[in-house]
This record gives sequence, C-alpha cells and structure tokens, in this order.
Amino acid sequence: MPAITLSMIVKNEEKYLRDCLESVKDVVDEIVIVDTGSTDSTIEIAQVYNAKIFHFDWINDFSAARNFALEQSTGDWILYLDADERLVKSSHDELKKIISGDQKLGYYCVVNNIDTYTGRTNVMRNTRLFRNQPEIKFTGKVHEQIVPSLIENKYKLINCSIVIDHVGYNIPTDGKKKKAERNLAILLNQFERDKHPYDAYQLGNTYTIIDEYEQALHYFKISSDDKRLNKTLRADSYTSMAFIYHSIGKGTEAEKSIEQSRLINSNNPYASYLSSKIKLQKGSLAASLTECKNSLALNSKQSNLQIESELSCLVDEEEIIFYGISLGLLSKSIDGVKHFVEKLLSFYQKEYPADSELRIKIIQKLLGGLSLDPMEVKLFRETTNDKNISLFTSLVAASKDNHQREELSKFLLEKYPQMIDVLKLRANILAEENRAKDAMLLLENNIELLDAGGYLFLISCAVQLGDSGKIIYYLQKLEAISNVPESVLHKITSIKKLLGL
Repeated sequence: MPAITLSMIVKNEEKYLRDCLESVKDVVDEIVIVDTGSTDSTIEIAQVYNAKIFHFDWINDFSAARNFALEQSTGDWILYLDADERLVKSSHDELKKIISGDQKLGYYCVVNNIDTYTGRTNVMRNTRLFRNQPEIKFTGKVHEQIVPSLIENKYKLINCSIVIDHVGYNIPTDGKKKKAERNLAILLNQFERDKHPYDAYQLGNTYTIIDEYEQALHYFKISSDDKRLNKTLRADSYTSMAFIYHSIGKGTEAEKSIEQSRLINSNNPYASYLSSKIKLQKGSLAASLTECKNSLALNSKQSNLQIESELSCLVDEEEIIFYGISLGLLSKSIDGVKHFVEKLLSFYQKEYPADSELRIKIIQKLLGGLSLDPMEVKLFRETTNDKNISLFTSLVAASKDNHQREELSKFLLEKYPQMIDVLKLRANILAEENRAKDAMLLLENNIELLDAGGYLFLISCAVQLGDSGKIIYYLQKLEAISNVPESVLHKITSIKKLLGL
C-alpha cells in the first residue's frame, strides 16, 4: 500500500506539537520534522513519535523551509500540517482510501479555524494532501502555497471531507495581532518585489487583523482588481472590503462591495450573511431576512461538499439560525420565525438529541411571552451563549412575567456584564421600577460601551429625574457619535425642540 508522509516545519512548538502528532500517529507511515531553531522541548517531543528530524537555518522564507521538508519526505503522498493543527480522527478512513490511488491528485481538505474567544469558527478549504513528486514545490515567503505548483504540473484538484482542526488562533485578540505583525514585514517585502495579488490579499487580511483598515482596504482593492488572482480569492477580497465598510458605518460602499463579491462567487455563505447584516443596517428587513435564509442554505451545501470551492467561509449554523429568528421578529414575519425555528429544531436534534424538544419548547414559550417552569429556567441558563444572547435578551425584555424578567435579566447581566443589549435590558427594568437613578448609574458605569440607543435611554432617565444638565450633556455625547441612525437623529431634533435648544 502506498506510504504517506506527514511533512512539517516547526519552531518552539512544545505547546502544540504533541497533540498534532498524536492525531496522525496511527495513519501516517513517516513523520518528517524540519526544525528552524527551537530552544524549547519541541525536538524531544518529536523524538517520542519516531520522527525523522532535520535542521534548517531560518531565512525568513516559509516556502524554502517547506521545500526542504519535502526533499526529505519519501512517502508516495504528502500530508502537511502545522503544529497547531490536528487531523480529526473521523477522517482517518478517508485518508487511507484516498492514498490507495496513484493519480496526480491534490485534495482540498476542510480546515476549521477554531476561535472560542469570538465564538466563531472560520471554515476554509486548503490543499493539504497531494501525490508526492520531486517537481512539486511551495511558493511564497509567507502564507506559502502549493496549488500553483500542482496546477503547473497538471494535477487534478478536488474536494474531500478530510477535516483538520486549527487551534493556533484560538487565542485572545492581542495574540492574534502579534502573529499578524510577525509576518507583516516579510509580506511587505515580498509584495514590493513581486507585486503579486496573492501577497496583496494576505496583506489585506493582515492589516484587518491589526485594525489598520485604511491599509487593509488599499491592498484588498489591489487583489480584487488583479485577474491573476483566482476568482474565489478576488471575491473574498470584495467581501473583506464589505466587512470593513460595514464596520465603519459606510453602508453604501459595503453594499457595492458585497455585490461585486457575489458577481464573482455567488456560493459564499459568509458573503450572504454579511449582506444580510448590511441590509439590516440599511433598514431593508425583508431583504435582510431573505439573505439570511440564503446564507443558511449555502452553509449546508458547503458543509455537505455539494459546492466545489477553494475557499469556503462557513458561518456557525447556530449563529445564523438565532440571527434569523431575530430578523423574523423584527420584520414581523411569522413565516420567517417559523422557518428558522424549524431549522433550530433540526440543529438541536443533531447536536443535543437528549433534550432537543425541551430546548425548542423554551424558545417557543419565550416567543409566545409565556413563563418558564423551574426546569426550563435552569436549561435556559445552561444554553445561553454568544450565538443566542441577542435573541434571548429581546425575548426576556418582551416577557409579561415580571418576576421572570427580573430573575433572567439579573442572570444575563451577571453572565454578560459588558454587553450593551443586556445592560439596556436591565436598565429598562430598573426604570420601570421607578429606580431611574440606579438605571442611570448602571449605564454610566459602562459608558464606554454605549451606543446611540444607550445615550437615548440615559437622556430619558435624566428627563424622568428632571436633571437638565445631564440631558444637555448626553445630547452632546450622542451628537458626537459617528454614523448615528437617521431615526435617532429625528429623536435628537425632537428633544432639542422640546427643550428650546
């Protein structure tokens, strides 16, 4: 049977390497480790797994190190991973089946970029498995690629369902920024030398991570315009620009960018999800709901390998569903709410078969404004997460059971003390209890988190307390916010007119 080599480059990977090698030890025939200067226990860990260990002087060139590793790899097939990646066990049988052939093939594997800090897993497709031939080489000093060489050597590239979990970016934002900044100088140097659109694309991604949006837009415009870059990455460049424009409140530019993206690639579920957010910001509720449904449908097709794509930016299924329910409520679409509740039941039956019916019952009760029993309250507490918190907050706010509103709002504030929707929910309840001072204090203690709605609430509390000084102060703060919604601007005008300002 053909042999398979795990080909890796490493440096100071003692935190990750053991789990990586453990995930492949029963399915690969050879482990080739090229070390570029480790000073920790990386080498000792590799030795435990009988790896063939080689040393390579680091020259700021990832492809050079990767190609040196390929030169040492004797297997008929190459699987390449980073130390912070793991081959999912359920993929072992498919891997063995794939390598039984001898064709010139490369396989797009599913790579889950896990990020529990943001609550979002970004799912991509990358070519990580290919038939080994001496002419196959990586290119690019950073964000190295194998696909150009495979295409040049007439390999056929196809999708497979092999799954790799990537945990290296499952770190706080500061850590992600440090990783991005580490590669920035190499990328800039390479782009200045070659002016290749792929490097511009990666520079756009890097500048986005470090929140330098102007620079990110500059490089995404270059990559989106250059037809040397494949269509999928050009489309993603436009999607990335749409995300930036949406983030800084430039709705028209965001809408234009997402339209350009979808003209090139209409099968990206994340692009549809972002389009839904953009249309919601614009106030187009029905269109936003339609885009959300489209995103969920594309998500399912991509997950089930029904769409061939080099880059699949999947959205968390639970996140889309709860967002869709919220949109259905906002747009007063009974059919929309029903559609996503049915999707949620299917999701729960798949993920939580033991209590799926009870979970749905809680949602249906909250949607109907009904009270939860003690067991349901307990499960509500257990199931509240970053994906459903916005919907749960609005449903608690609409509850007719004052005791339940009090109890659940306190719980949500304890769990999400810095979420603006939760803060406003709790402040509203305090104000309804004639505790305007407490409500105002709660928001004032979190003033750096407030949006336009939060400042409007503070103004209403100040009116209730007859504090004209604070009314004027918060009006000024509200007017200083950029990209204030038009509806809020009308309210500001009305308040100023009433006060004679």
